[in-house]
Amino acid sequence: MQAWSPWMRRDVDLMEKVQRRATKLVAGIGSKTYEERLEILKLTTLEKRRERGDVLECFKMLNGFTDTKIADFFTFAKEQHSIDTPSACDGLLVPEKCNLVIRRQFLVFVSSRVVKPWNDLPVEIRTASSVNSLKNKYDLP
Repeated sequence: MQAWSPWMRRDVDLMEKVQRRATKLVAGIGSKTYEERLEILKLTTLEKRRERGDVLECFKMLNGFTDTKIADFFTFAKEQHSIDTPSACDGLLVPEKCNLVIRRQFLVFVSSRVVKPWNDLPVEIRTASSVNSLKNKYDLP
C-alpha cells in the first residue's frame, strides 16, 4: 500500500523518479524530456494514475460495484442541505465527520485523495453510466 499510494511528498517523488529512470532506458528517447518520453510511450505520471484509480474506486462505491459502503466515508452535499445549493445539485461529496483521532486522520487522507478530485470532475464524468464510460470520459484530453 505504501508503495502504490505514498502519503509523503518525498515518497511520491521517489516513486516518480523510478518511472523517470525507466523511461530513459527505452531506446531512442533517453535524451528527451520526461514529459516527452511519457507522451511517446502513452503514459501518465504515477500521481495522475493514482488519482484516476481513486476516482474509479469512488465511482464504484457510489454505484454499488463494490462491497464498500460509501456512507462509511462520505455523504452527498445534498444530504446536508434542505435547499438546492449548487454543490447539492451537482452531486458533490463531503467527508464524514468523526470523533476518533485515527479515523479522522484516515479520512483527511481519503478526503484529500478522493473528494477533491471527484468534486473537481465535470458533472458529465461524475454521472457516467458505467465504469468503462467513466474511464473513457476521464481519459479524454
